[in-house]
Amino acid sequence: MADPLKSLHMLAGDDWVPLAAWARFFVALGNTLGTSQADNFRKVIAISIPTRALAAGFCALGVVLTRVRVKSHADPLAHFERLRSLPEGTVVFYHVSPTKKRRCRFGGLASENGKEYAVVEDANTLRCFVPPPLCQKIEPLEGTMDEPPEKAKTLNVSVNGEFLAALLGRAKVDEFLRYSRIDCVIAGIESELRADMMGAVLGIATGRNGIVQGCLQDVLRVRRFLGQGPHKSDVVPTRSLLAGASDLPRAPVVIFDGAAPLLRAPAPSTPGWLVVILDRTETRFADAVAEINRRRAGGTPLTLLPPPDGVELVAFGERSMDGAA
Repeated sequence: MADPLKSLHMLAGDDWVPLAAWARFFVALGNTLGTSQADNFRKVIAISIPTRALAAGFCALGVVLTRVRVKSHADPLAHFERLRSLPEGTVVFYHVSPTKKRRCRFGGLASENGKEYAVVEDANTLRCFVPPPLCQKIEPLEGTMDEPPEKAKTLNVSVNGEFLAALLGRAKVDEFLRYSRIDCVIAGIESELRADMMGAVLGIATGRNGIVQGCLQDVLRVRRFLGQGPHKSDVVPTRSLLAGASDLPRAPVVIFDGAAPLLRAPAPSTPGWLVVILDRTETRFADAVAEINRRRAGGTPLTLLPPPDGVELVAFGERSMDGAA
């Protein structure tokens, strides 16, 4: 896999420039968190910076890039069990390839030669038996259909394959796009995060005096911002958390982008990493620092990467989920 810290650039005006030290730090931090072993307690990293723009996105980028190497053996089996409870006739997408999918009818489960398969039906001509290891190709949708579609229709999934190949290595792209998995969740202001994910133009130096262009969303594949295709992360708007309309999806790394999620939304209820990014110009910055200090008082100090100039960081383990310190 290409090293994003060495090959990733950003478009500034008309010029391509290497990532700044603060951006490289957040990618490296995400790398570290993505490889960390799970514990039975929550670990908190509070970071104060001059401006929040792109910080959460670069941290999530490091997480997702690192977790490409984390196998998900249990995920297909868990998905197969979810399909078991799916009513026959449910409308599904069947992902023929990472970039193509078909709208099909779910035909339930079937047994053949002592093995179970999930069945998808398309255009009265296709009846595909999908084994559990490949069942993540089946994506349930809303609604049901009595009969399969009369005509087969293949939809193209939007993927920046060249950018992914430059970052991950071409051999990893198909595997990366084969299934959905939430490796990182960001809670923050949706409009700001959407602009971060899709507005900043990134580039990978190919070594042939060329640049392959992309954006954070090409890699993070935020479920909330995707029209279709596999996702690798998600965004939860702060307003939804505050109204009690949304819960934080389970993920190895949760990022609070700003003071509001920290001060007013429920903390993640599962072990893992919680990254709190605080913009020093926020109106509630002082309140957020006080809350971090309150939580930190009963925690265990942790040592992580040294931050660059202009970035301040504290890290600690909170009380364990079973009540132990």
